Amino acid sequence: MEILLRRAYSGDDLFRWNCDLCEVPFTPASVYPDIAGADGAICKECLAYLHSRQPDLFPSVERLRELIAAYPEPVFEDERALIRMEEKDLDEAGRLHDVTRLWTRAGQGLPD
Repeated sequence: MEILLRRAYSGDDLFRWNCDLCEVPFTPASVYPDIAGADGAICKECLAYLHSRQPDLFPSVERLRELIAAYPEPVFEDERALIRMEEKDLDEAGRLHDVTRLWTRAGQGLPD
């Protein structure tokens, strides 16, 4: 499993989810631990556990908090703003989606 830290693309993404590991409900912040290649995410507690077991493979909760402070808002306020951007410039909307990945295992030095 690869976990990455991703900035929420739309404010509509910030609803209550169930952690894909422990299944406990949580509400993600503007940056959240995402499961690469899947539709799921994990809670901070599971992230802390994974990092404690394999710190070279999983980001820390401290890094998550730093990124939340640096990016306190999603890329788009809501789905309507996202749709307007896609209608205006689909390539730019795609580029913005790509830059939501703020921490990856392979590219830990991604821009903060």
